[in-house]
Amino acid sequence: MRWGLVAGALVGAASAGAAPLGCAEPSPDIAERSPAFRTEVEIARGDEPANLLDTDDAPCGPRHDGAGPASSLPSVGAALALTEVAGRRVALIADADAQQLRRLALDDAEELPATPLPGAPSALAIGEDGRIFVTLRDVHRVAVLEAGHDVDAPLELRCTRPTPREPVGLATYPGGLAVTSRWGQSLTLFDRDDTMKRQRVVGLPRDPQAVVVTEAGKAVVSHAFGGRLSLVDLKTGERRERKLTRREKMDGASVDHIDRIGNQAFVLVPLGQDDFALPNVMVDAGDNRTVASTAYYGGTAEVPIAVPLVARIDGRRDQVLVSTNNPARRCLLPKAATYDAAEDLVLVGCTGVDEVVALRRGKGRDRVHDELAWQAPLVGAPTALAVDAASHRLVAWSQFDATVTVVSLDRREERQVHRLTPAADLDPIIAA
Repeated sequence: MRWGLVAGALVGAASAGAAPLGCAEPSPDIAERSPAFRTEVEIARGDEPANLLDTDDAPCGPRHDGAGPASSLPSVGAALALTEVAGRRVALIADADAQQLRRLALDDAEELPATPLPGAPSALAIGEDGRIFVTLRDVHRVAVLEAGHDVDAPLELRCTRPTPREPVGLATYPGGLAVTSRWGQSLTLFDRDDTMKRQRVVGLPRDPQAVVVTEAGKAVVSHAFGGRLSLVDLKTGERRERKLTRREKMDGASVDHIDRIGNQAFVLVPLGQDDFALPNVMVDAGDNRTVASTAYYGGTAEVPIAVPLVARIDGRRDQVLVSTNNPARRCLLPKAATYDAAEDLVLVGCTGVDEVVALRRGKGRDRVHDELAWQAPLVGAPTALAVDAASHRLVAWSQFDATVTVVSLDRREERQVHRLTPAADLDPIIAA
Protein backbone atom coordinates (compact mmCIF):
# COMPACT_ATOMS: atom_id res chain seq x y z
CA MET A 1 0.00 0.00 0.00
CA ARG A 2 1.35 3.40 -0.91
CA TRP A 3 0.67 6.48 1.14
CA GLY A 4 1.41 10.09 0.36
CA LEU A 5 2.33 12.59 3.05
CA VAL A 6 2.46 16.32 2.68
CA ALA A 7 3.21 18.84 5.36
CA GLY A 8 3.85 22.52 5.68
CA ALA A 9 2.94 25.72 7.45
CA LEU A 10 -0.44 27.04 6.40
CA VAL A 11 -1.26 30.68 5.80
CA GLY A 12 -4.16 32.46 4.14
CA ALA A 13 -4.16 32.65 0.35
CA ALA A 14 -5.22 35.32 -2.12
CA SER A 15 -8.42 36.01 -4.02
CA ALA A 16 -10.95 33.35 -5.08
CA GLY A 17 -11.08 31.96 -8.59
CA ALA A 18 -12.19 29.05 -10.72
CA ALA A 19 -10.25 26.89 -13.14
CA PRO A 20 -12.04 25.24 -16.09
CA LEU A 21 -11.62 21.55 -16.62
CA GLY A 22 -9.10 21.88 -19.40
CA CYS A 23 -8.75 18.93 -21.74
CA ALA A 24 -5.36 17.24 -21.82
CA GLU A 25 -3.97 13.88 -22.87
CA PRO A 26 -1.18 12.03 -21.07
CA SER A 27 2.26 12.98 -22.27
CA PRO A 28 4.10 10.41 -24.44
CA ASP A 29 6.68 9.72 -21.72
CA ILE A 30 3.94 8.85 -19.21
CA ALA A 31 2.18 6.63 -21.73
CA GLU A 32 5.40 4.77 -22.50
CA ARG A 33 6.19 4.15 -18.83
CA SER A 34 2.71 3.02 -17.88
CA PRO A 35 1.49 -0.38 -19.14
CA ALA A 36 -2.05 0.64 -18.13
CA PHE A 37 -2.45 2.76 -21.26
CA ARG A 38 -3.94 -0.13 -23.21
CA THR A 39 -7.44 -0.86 -24.38
CA GLU A 40 -7.60 -3.97 -22.17
CA VAL A 41 -5.74 -4.86 -18.98
CA GLU A 42 -4.64 -8.46 -18.70
CA ILE A 43 -5.62 -10.18 -15.47
CA ALA A 44 -3.21 -12.89 -14.33
CA ARG A 45 -4.93 -15.76 -12.53
CA GLY A 46 -2.10 -18.22 -12.16
CA ASP A 47 -1.31 -17.18 -8.57
CA GLU A 48 -4.87 -16.64 -7.38
CA PRO A 49 -6.10 -18.25 -4.12
CA ALA A 50 -7.78 -21.56 -4.85
CA ASN A 51 -10.80 -20.74 -2.67
CA LEU A 52 -11.75 -17.88 -4.99
CA LEU A 53 -11.74 -19.70 -8.30
CA ASP A 54 -15.14 -21.33 -7.71
CA THR A 55 -16.85 -18.06 -6.77
CA ASP A 56 -15.40 -16.44 -9.90
CA ASP A 57 -17.76 -18.64 -11.94
CA ALA A 58 -20.76 -18.58 -9.59
CA PRO A 59 -23.95 -16.68 -10.51
CA CYS A 60 -24.22 -13.20 -9.01
CA GLY A 61 -27.95 -12.48 -9.19
CA PRO A 62 -30.15 -12.02 -6.10
CA ARG A 63 -31.80 -15.04 -4.49
CA HIS A 64 -33.87 -13.36 -1.80
CA ASP A 65 -36.06 -10.69 -3.37
CA GLY A 66 -36.75 -7.89 -0.93
CA ALA A 67 -34.84 -9.45 1.95
CA GLY A 68 -31.80 -7.21 2.04
CA PRO A 69 -31.07 -3.50 2.22
CA ALA A 70 -31.71 -1.49 -0.90
CA SER A 71 -30.64 1.81 -2.37
CA SER A 72 -33.00 3.77 -4.61
CA LEU A 73 -30.16 5.88 -6.02
CA PRO A 74 -26.79 5.10 -7.63
CA SER A 75 -24.38 4.30 -4.81
CA VAL A 76 -20.80 5.51 -4.38
CA GLY A 77 -18.39 3.17 -2.65
CA ALA A 78 -16.87 3.82 0.77
CA ALA A 79 -15.80 1.73 3.75
CA LEU A 80 -19.11 2.62 5.44
CA ALA A 81 -22.75 2.61 4.32
CA LEU A 82 -26.01 3.10 6.21
CA THR A 83 -29.13 1.08 5.57
CA GLU A 84 -32.23 -0.30 7.26
CA VAL A 85 -32.57 -3.93 8.30
CA ALA A 86 -35.86 -5.15 9.81
CA GLY A 87 -36.76 -1.60 10.82
CA ARG A 88 -33.37 -0.89 12.41
CA ARG A 89 -30.76 1.61 11.20
CA VAL A 90 -27.62 -0.39 10.56
CA ALA A 91 -24.08 0.62 9.64
CA LEU A 92 -22.34 -1.69 7.14
CA ILE A 93 -18.58 -1.52 7.68
CA ALA A 94 -15.77 -2.82 5.48
CA ASP A 95 -13.26 -3.93 8.12
CA ALA A 96 -10.01 -4.52 6.26
CA ASP A 97 -8.04 -5.70 9.30
CA ALA A 98 -10.57 -8.36 10.26
CA GLN A 99 -11.37 -9.16 6.59
CA GLN A 100 -15.04 -8.97 7.45
CA LEU A 101 -18.16 -7.05 6.58
CA ARG A 102 -19.36 -5.81 9.97
CA ARG A 103 -22.87 -4.66 10.91
CA LEU A 104 -23.75 -2.37 13.80
CA ALA A 105 -27.31 -1.42 14.78
CA LEU A 106 -26.94 2.26 15.56
CA ASP A 107 -29.77 2.87 18.03
CA ASP A 108 -28.89 0.14 20.51
CA ALA A 109 -25.22 -0.45 19.54
CA GLU A 110 -25.85 -4.16 18.91
CA GLU A 111 -23.38 -5.91 16.65
CA LEU A 112 -25.12 -8.19 14.18
CA PRO A 113 -23.21 -11.28 12.99
CA ALA A 114 -20.20 -10.35 10.87
CA THR A 115 -19.56 -11.84 7.44
CA PRO A 116 -16.08 -13.27 6.74
CA LEU A 117 -14.68 -12.26 3.36
CA PRO A 118 -12.06 -13.95 1.16
CA GLY A 119 -9.94 -10.80 1.16
CA ALA A 120 -9.47 -7.37 2.73
CA PRO A 121 -12.39 -5.08 1.83
CA SER A 122 -11.65 -1.51 0.79
CA ALA A 123 -15.08 -0.16 -0.21
CA LEU A 124 -18.71 -1.24 -0.44
CA ALA A 125 -21.82 -0.04 -2.26
CA ILE A 126 -25.46 -1.11 -2.03
CA GLY A 127 -27.49 -1.79 -5.17
CA GLU A 128 -31.18 -1.05 -5.66
CA ASP A 129 -31.95 -4.78 -5.53
CA GLY A 130 -30.34 -5.20 -2.11
CA ARG A 131 -27.08 -6.79 -3.23
CA ILE A 132 -23.90 -5.45 -1.65
CA PHE A 133 -20.81 -4.97 -3.81
CA VAL A 134 -17.42 -5.03 -2.06
CA THR A 135 -13.93 -4.49 -3.45
CA LEU A 136 -11.31 -6.91 -2.09
CA ARG A 137 -8.09 -5.01 -2.35
CA ASP A 138 -5.49 -7.69 -1.67
CA VAL A 139 -6.94 -10.50 -3.83
CA HIS A 140 -7.96 -8.27 -6.75
CA ARG A 141 -11.67 -9.06 -6.73
CA VAL A 142 -15.08 -7.51 -6.43
CA ALA A 143 -17.44 -9.60 -4.28
CA VAL A 144 -21.23 -9.67 -4.38
CA LEU A 145 -23.12 -10.41 -1.16
CA GLU A 146 -26.76 -10.62 -0.21
CA ALA A 147 -28.78 -10.67 3.00
CA GLY A 148 -31.16 -13.56 3.60
CA HIS A 149 -34.49 -13.42 5.40
CA ASP A 150 -32.82 -14.17 8.75
CA VAL A 151 -31.40 -10.80 9.83
CA ASP A 152 -29.35 -12.49 12.57
CA ALA A 153 -27.43 -14.61 10.06
CA PRO A 154 -24.28 -13.44 8.25
CA LEU A 155 -24.61 -12.19 4.70
CA GLU A 156 -24.33 -14.69 1.85
CA LEU A 157 -21.43 -14.50 -0.59
CA ARG A 158 -22.97 -14.84 -4.05
CA CYS A 159 -19.90 -14.55 -6.28
CA THR A 160 -16.58 -12.83 -6.93
CA ARG A 161 -15.16 -11.44 -10.15
CA PRO A 162 -11.50 -10.69 -10.98
CA THR A 163 -10.35 -7.10 -11.38
CA PRO A 164 -7.03 -5.49 -12.20
CA ARG A 165 -4.77 -5.28 -9.19
CA GLU A 166 -5.74 -3.39 -6.02
CA PRO A 167 -9.40 -2.42 -6.49
CA VAL A 168 -10.10 0.53 -4.20
CA GLY A 169 -13.21 2.37 -5.40
CA LEU A 170 -16.58 1.50 -6.89
CA ALA A 171 -19.89 3.04 -7.88
CA THR A 172 -23.17 1.61 -9.11
CA TYR A 173 -25.12 3.04 -12.03
CA PRO A 174 -28.22 1.76 -13.86
CA GLY A 175 -27.37 -1.79 -14.92
CA GLY A 176 -23.68 -1.56 -14.17
CA LEU A 177 -20.82 -1.34 -11.69
CA ALA A 178 -17.65 0.76 -12.08
CA VAL A 179 -14.49 -0.30 -10.20
CA THR A 180 -11.18 1.56 -9.96
CA SER A 181 -7.91 -0.34 -9.46
CA ARG A 182 -5.04 1.69 -8.07
CA TRP A 183 -2.03 -0.54 -8.79
CA GLY A 184 -3.71 -1.82 -11.95
CA GLN A 185 -4.25 1.80 -13.11
CA SER A 186 -7.65 1.11 -14.61
CA LEU A 187 -11.41 1.48 -14.53
CA THR A 188 -13.38 -1.76 -14.97
CA LEU A 189 -17.05 -1.79 -15.98
CA PHE A 190 -19.24 -4.78 -15.09
CA ASP A 191 -22.82 -5.69 -15.89
CA ARG A 192 -24.91 -6.00 -12.73
CA ASP A 193 -26.96 -8.95 -13.91
CA ASP A 194 -26.59 -12.60 -12.94
CA THR A 195 -23.39 -12.95 -14.96
CA MET A 196 -21.53 -9.83 -13.75
CA LYS A 197 -19.77 -9.92 -17.10
CA ARG A 198 -16.80 -7.62 -17.52
CA GLN A 199 -17.74 -5.18 -20.27
CA ARG A 200 -14.70 -2.97 -20.52
CA VAL A 201 -11.37 -2.12 -18.91
CA VAL A 202 -10.06 1.40 -19.47
CA GLY A 203 -6.43 2.24 -18.73
CA LEU A 204 -5.84 5.26 -16.50
CA PRO A 205 -2.86 7.28 -15.25
CA ARG A 206 -1.33 6.45 -11.88
CA ASP A 207 -3.24 6.22 -8.61
CA PRO A 208 -6.92 6.18 -9.62
CA GLN A 209 -9.00 6.25 -6.46
CA ALA A 210 -12.65 7.30 -6.14
CA VAL A 211 -15.25 7.05 -8.90
CA VAL A 212 -18.71 8.55 -9.43
CA VAL A 213 -21.03 8.23 -12.42
CA THR A 214 -22.96 11.17 -13.87
CA GLU A 215 -26.51 11.09 -15.18
CA ALA A 216 -25.08 11.56 -18.67
CA GLY A 217 -23.22 8.23 -18.45
CA LYS A 218 -19.75 9.52 -17.66
CA ALA A 219 -17.45 8.12 -14.97
CA VAL A 220 -15.48 10.74 -13.06
CA VAL A 221 -12.35 9.29 -11.44
CA SER A 222 -10.18 11.06 -8.91
CA HIS A 223 -6.47 10.33 -8.71
CA ALA A 224 -4.84 10.28 -5.29
CA PHE A 225 -1.81 12.08 -6.69
CA GLY A 226 -0.88 13.93 -9.84
CA GLY A 227 -3.35 16.82 -9.99
CA ARG A 228 -5.77 15.26 -12.46
CA LEU A 229 -9.23 13.81 -12.98
CA SER A 230 -10.19 11.20 -15.56
CA LEU A 231 -13.53 11.35 -17.37
CA VAL A 232 -14.58 8.11 -19.08
CA ASP A 233 -17.53 7.64 -21.43
CA LEU A 234 -19.24 4.44 -20.27
CA LYS A 235 -20.47 3.52 -23.76
CA THR A 236 -17.31 4.09 -25.78
CA GLY A 237 -14.56 3.88 -23.16
CA GLU A 238 -13.13 7.18 -24.40
CA ARG A 239 -11.04 8.84 -21.70
CA ARG A 240 -10.38 12.53 -21.27
CA GLU A 241 -8.16 14.13 -18.69
CA ARG A 242 -8.91 17.20 -16.59
CA LYS A 243 -6.38 19.08 -14.52
CA LEU A 244 -6.86 19.72 -10.82
CA THR A 245 -4.70 22.80 -10.35
CA ARG A 246 -4.72 26.25 -8.84
CA ARG A 247 -2.76 29.38 -9.75
CA GLU A 248 -2.28 31.85 -6.93
CA LYS A 249 -1.55 35.42 -7.94
CA MET A 250 1.02 37.08 -5.71
CA ASP A 251 0.31 40.81 -6.02
CA GLY A 252 3.02 43.01 -4.61
CA ALA A 253 5.42 40.10 -4.17
CA SER A 254 8.73 39.06 -5.66
CA VAL A 255 7.01 36.36 -7.76
CA ASP A 256 3.97 36.80 -10.01
CA HIS A 257 2.19 33.61 -9.10
CA ILE A 258 2.47 30.14 -7.61
CA ASP A 259 1.09 27.06 -9.37
CA ARG A 260 -0.30 24.24 -7.26
CA ILE A 261 -1.47 20.73 -8.13
CA GLY A 262 -4.16 18.77 -6.29
CA ASN A 263 -3.10 15.67 -4.35
CA GLN A 264 -4.64 13.53 -1.58
CA ALA A 265 -7.84 13.30 -3.68
CA PHE A 266 -9.20 10.16 -2.02
CA VAL A 267 -12.97 10.67 -2.09
CA LEU A 268 -15.66 12.15 -4.36
CA VAL A 269 -18.89 13.27 -2.71
CA PRO A 270 -22.17 13.53 -4.70
CA LEU A 271 -24.03 16.77 -3.97
CA GLY A 272 -26.92 16.16 -6.38
CA GLN A 273 -27.61 16.74 -10.10
CA ASP A 274 -24.09 15.88 -11.31
CA ASP A 275 -22.51 18.16 -8.71
CA PHE A 276 -19.61 16.69 -6.71
CA ALA A 277 -17.20 17.77 -3.98
CA LEU A 278 -13.56 16.69 -4.04
CA PRO A 279 -11.50 17.24 -0.87
CA ASN A 280 -7.82 17.49 -1.74
CA VAL A 281 -4.56 19.17 -0.81
CA MET A 282 -3.09 21.71 -3.22
CA VAL A 283 0.69 21.36 -3.24
CA ASP A 284 3.36 23.77 -4.41
CA ALA A 285 5.70 21.26 -5.99
CA GLY A 286 8.58 23.72 -6.31
CA ASP A 287 11.41 24.37 -3.88
CA ASN A 288 10.66 25.75 -0.45
CA ARG A 289 10.55 29.43 -1.04
CA THR A 290 10.34 32.75 0.74
CA VAL A 291 8.38 35.49 -1.02
CA ALA A 292 9.47 39.05 -0.47
CA SER A 293 7.19 42.06 -0.64
CA THR A 294 8.02 44.63 -3.32
CA ALA A 295 6.64 47.43 -1.17
CA TYR A 296 8.98 49.85 0.60
CA TYR A 297 10.03 48.34 3.95
CA GLY A 298 8.26 45.17 2.89
CA GLY A 299 9.05 41.98 4.73
CA THR A 300 9.10 38.33 3.68
CA ALA A 301 6.64 35.48 4.07
CA GLU A 302 6.97 31.72 3.84
CA VAL A 303 4.82 30.17 1.13
CA PRO A 304 2.90 27.13 2.46
CA ILE A 305 3.80 23.91 0.70
CA ALA A 306 0.38 22.31 1.20
CA VAL A 307 -3.05 23.96 1.23
CA PRO A 308 -6.11 21.74 1.92
CA LEU A 309 -9.42 22.64 0.32
CA VAL A 310 -12.57 21.21 -1.27
CA ALA A 311 -12.94 21.58 -5.04
CA ARG A 312 -16.32 21.47 -6.73
CA ILE A 313 -16.83 19.34 -9.85
CA ASP A 314 -19.64 20.59 -12.09
CA GLY A 315 -20.42 17.54 -14.22
CA ARG A 316 -22.96 19.38 -16.36
CA ARG A 317 -20.60 22.14 -17.49
CA ASP A 318 -17.41 20.06 -17.31
CA GLN A 319 -15.71 22.42 -14.88
CA VAL A 320 -13.66 22.10 -11.74
CA LEU A 321 -14.11 25.07 -9.43
CA VAL A 322 -11.33 25.81 -6.97
CA SER A 323 -11.44 28.53 -4.33
CA THR A 324 -8.40 30.18 -2.80
CA ASN A 325 -10.00 30.31 0.63
CA ASN A 326 -8.51 27.69 2.96
CA PRO A 327 -10.69 27.24 6.06
CA ALA A 328 -9.54 23.74 7.10
CA ARG A 329 -5.86 24.39 7.41
CA ARG A 330 -4.97 21.31 9.48
CA CYS A 331 -6.77 18.82 7.25
CA LEU A 332 -3.78 17.51 5.30
CA LEU A 333 -5.09 13.94 5.01
CA PRO A 334 -8.77 14.14 3.92
CA LYS A 335 -9.40 10.39 3.71
CA ALA A 336 -13.18 10.55 4.24
CA ALA A 337 -16.06 12.84 3.37
CA THR A 338 -19.84 12.92 3.09
CA TYR A 339 -22.68 15.38 2.49
CA ASP A 340 -25.25 16.77 4.91
CA ALA A 341 -28.03 17.63 2.47
CA ALA A 342 -30.25 19.17 5.16
CA GLU A 343 -27.68 21.89 5.88
CA ASP A 344 -25.84 21.84 2.51
CA LEU A 345 -22.56 21.08 4.26
CA VAL A 346 -19.62 18.99 3.07
CA LEU A 347 -18.23 17.05 6.04
CA VAL A 348 -14.55 16.13 5.70
CA GLY A 349 -12.82 13.58 7.92
CA CYS A 350 -9.28 14.68 8.69
CA THR A 351 -7.34 11.49 9.38
CA GLY A 352 -4.15 13.16 10.58
CA VAL A 353 -5.81 15.20 13.34
CA ASP A 354 -8.81 13.00 14.29
CA GLU A 355 -11.54 15.51 13.57
CA VAL A 356 -14.38 16.32 11.20
CA VAL A 357 -14.66 19.69 9.47
CA ALA A 358 -17.97 21.04 8.14
CA LEU A 359 -17.75 23.41 5.17
CA ARG A 360 -20.55 25.59 3.78
CA ARG A 361 -20.80 27.11 0.33
CA GLY A 362 -19.19 30.49 -0.07
CA LYS A 363 -20.99 33.53 -1.42
CA GLY A 364 -19.02 33.62 -4.67
CA ARG A 365 -20.63 32.76 -7.99
CA ASP A 366 -18.87 29.38 -8.11
CA ARG A 367 -20.59 28.24 -4.88
CA VAL A 368 -17.62 26.22 -3.67
CA HIS A 369 -17.74 24.81 -0.13
CA ASP A 370 -14.95 27.02 1.21
CA GLU A 371 -16.28 28.53 4.45
CA LEU A 372 -15.87 26.87 7.84
CA ALA A 373 -19.20 26.11 9.53
CA TRP A 374 -17.85 24.07 12.46
CA GLN A 375 -15.35 21.41 13.39
CA ALA A 376 -15.47 18.68 16.01
CA PRO A 377 -13.11 16.02 17.38
CA LEU A 378 -13.62 12.33 16.68
CA VAL A 379 -12.49 9.22 18.51
CA GLY A 380 -9.90 7.70 16.21
CA ALA A 381 -8.69 8.72 12.78
CA PRO A 382 -11.72 8.77 10.43
CA THR A 383 -11.49 6.52 7.38
CA ALA A 384 -15.16 6.74 6.31
CA LEU A 385 -18.12 9.04 7.05
CA ALA A 386 -21.86 8.80 6.40
CA VAL A 387 -24.87 10.94 7.32
CA ASP A 388 -28.03 9.28 8.62
CA ALA A 389 -30.54 11.72 7.15
CA ALA A 390 -33.52 10.30 9.06
CA SER A 391 -31.96 11.11 12.44
CA HIS A 392 -29.62 13.88 11.23
CA ARG A 393 -26.53 12.30 12.72
CA LEU A 394 -23.02 11.65 11.52
CA VAL A 395 -21.51 8.17 11.61
CA ALA A 396 -17.72 7.92 11.48
CA TRP A 397 -15.69 4.71 11.09
CA SER A 398 -12.05 4.51 12.15
CA GLN A 399 -10.18 1.52 10.77
CA PHE A 400 -7.20 2.44 12.94
CA ASP A 401 -9.14 2.21 16.21
CA ALA A 402 -11.94 -0.17 15.13
CA THR A 403 -14.44 2.37 16.46
CA VAL A 404 -17.72 3.84 15.26
CA THR A 405 -18.53 7.35 16.48
CA VAL A 406 -22.10 8.64 16.17
CA VAL A 407 -22.50 12.43 16.46
CA SER A 408 -25.78 14.35 16.52
CA LEU A 409 -25.58 17.06 13.86
CA ASP A 410 -28.09 19.18 15.78
CA ARG A 411 -26.36 18.86 19.17
CA ARG A 412 -22.76 17.99 18.40
CA GLU A 413 -21.86 17.52 22.05
CA GLU A 414 -24.08 14.43 21.99
CA ARG A 415 -22.14 11.43 20.76
CA GLN A 416 -21.75 7.71 21.26
CA VAL A 417 -18.58 5.71 20.67
CA HIS A 418 -18.74 1.98 19.90
CA ARG A 419 -15.64 -0.21 19.89
CA LEU A 420 -16.25 -3.20 17.64
CA THR A 421 -15.55 -6.65 18.99
CA PRO A 422 -12.15 -7.69 17.60
CA ALA A 423 -11.96 -10.71 15.33
CA ALA A 424 -10.39 -13.78 16.96
CA ASP A 425 -7.14 -13.52 15.02
CA LEU A 426 -6.76 -9.86 16.06
CA ASP A 427 -7.04 -10.46 19.82
CA PRO A 428 -3.27 -10.95 20.42
CA ILE A 429 -2.45 -7.82 18.41
CA ILE A 430 -4.91 -5.63 20.32
CA ALA A 431 -3.87 -7.09 23.68
CA ALA A 432 -0.25 -6.24 22.93
